Amino acid sequence: MKYSQMLLGVYVVWVIMKLSETSKITLWGDLGKMFEPKLYEKDNGPVIVIVTSTTIKNFRGEVSYSTTTASKIYINLKTDYVASLVEKFSTISNGVEVIERSNVNKISPEEEMFLNRMNIEELLKTDWSPQLKEYFLTVRGKITEIDNTFGWYYISCQKCFRKLELEDGVYKCSKCNNKCDYPLVKYKIHIKVEDKTAETTLVIFNDIAESLLDTAANKLFKQTTNDVPTEIQSLCGREFVYKLKLNTFNLKYGHENFTVSKVFNLNEKLEEQDELKKIKDHKEKNNNTNEENENKNRKELHFKDITAAKDLEDSDEDYHHSIFVKL
Repeated sequence: MKYSQMLLGVYVVWVIMKLSETSKITLWGDLGKMFEPKLYEKDNGPVIVIVTSTTIKNFRGEVSYSTTTASKIYINLKTDYVASLVEKFSTISNGVEVIERSNVNKISPEEEMFLNRMNIEELLKTDWSPQLKEYFLTVRGKITEIDNTFGWYYISCQKCFRKLELEDGVYKCSKCNNKCDYPLVKYKIHIKVEDKTAETTLVIFNDIAESLLDTAANKLFKQTTNDVPTEIQSLCGREFVYKLKLNTFNLKYGHENFTVSKVFNLNEKLEEQDELKKIKDHKEKNNNTNEENENKNRKELHFKDITAAKDLEDSDEDYHHSIFVKL
């Protein structure tokens, strides 16, 4: 088993599926901490891992897995079956192998833009696990409105980039515990985004907003008005794929205003391929369900036939018995 931590709260594990096959599974949040290498320093393996309730993706012929809010992990479970696997893999396992960050195959942009893809209705209705502190997913949607309720910018500390408070005409940073002589203007844009299923509010911070608008916030800032500049309004009507970073604010308390961590331009060809794959997977699932139901019905019908035959046989025996007694 090979282990790597790619990003904060994201862990990637390569596991041996069969004697000659390996596969990648992404572990989100605290689940990845179960694979910290220091926990297995004295363990030469093999490490038998059972992961439940995962999502399965096939991207360009490579199958990968990802944990969900319902996932549970069992390591070297004390059962006869796991014991047989330990014996089976003992000849090839070398325990936990740490992969340095420089050697990690980072997720491609084409794959990242479909990471845990949801529509907006699914995003809003998902019942998140209370233990989950952070989660990444992607949604596709069109910007319909700039919500200026909280403004489109904030005044930032030049050192820690936290929001400054204006006190007696002076900007002060509560974290640095100091006044800020050269405050910065940073983007914080609330956008209304919709798809065919629902609408929600996303928050775009400075770096991403700068790349979308190709201009710095201070160039659009005017102290005399808080109106949304036309450059920002021009985002309305544009459609993107958004990678969202959900935090406790969203996961535990159920609030919207989801933070955008990355924005992708649409690739209709990839979107079409993903949609066709979903349709194919749905059909296969339905076919498997229908096949299971047919097998179940056959078994029930076969059982009924056997029962009916036995009842007929018992009835025939009773009839002959009655004739024998009468004679």
